[in-house]
Amino acid sequence: MLETNEFSAEQRFELLKVEMELLQSRFDKYDDLIFKTRNLLTVLMTALYSFGITQYEASLLALGVCLAPASWLLEVVWRAEFWYQYVQRYRHIRNSLNEGSRAQSLALYDLSNHYGSKVTNIQKFRACASNLEPAIFYSFWFVLGVSLYFWL
Repeated sequence: MLETNEFSAEQRFELLKVEMELLQSRFDKYDDLIFKTRNLLTVLMTALYSFGITQYEASLLALGVCLAPASWLLEVVWRAEFWYQYVQRYRHIRNSLNEGSRAQSLALYDLSNHYGSKVTNIQKFRACASNLEPAIFYSFWFVLGVSLYFWL
């Protein structure tokens, strides 16, 4: 007979599968937030650049140039502060399940990886800032704004 705080291997596996589904729902939530912000930025940048060109307003182009790195920094902070802890936990569960030996000692229902390995804020920021896909997206808007500014 199992004690109340002990789980069989099959029960632990089922709980970890549920936890991975919860983690996936967190990823979906933050991805949705990031893509909505990017959509808003795309509309705003397009409006700023087109209005700046048609009205010969270099200040609007300069505002767009400043808005691109500020938006990139906002996304990096969101990823580092909220999203990255779930990534760590997801990777920890995945590695433990694939190795098999550590799955029994894995803490259950630890979505924010409280009991897992700790990472400093600098490491989180560096990991989130080094993603290539957001850097390309925001660099496109930055380079476009700079080139339009000097063209005007």
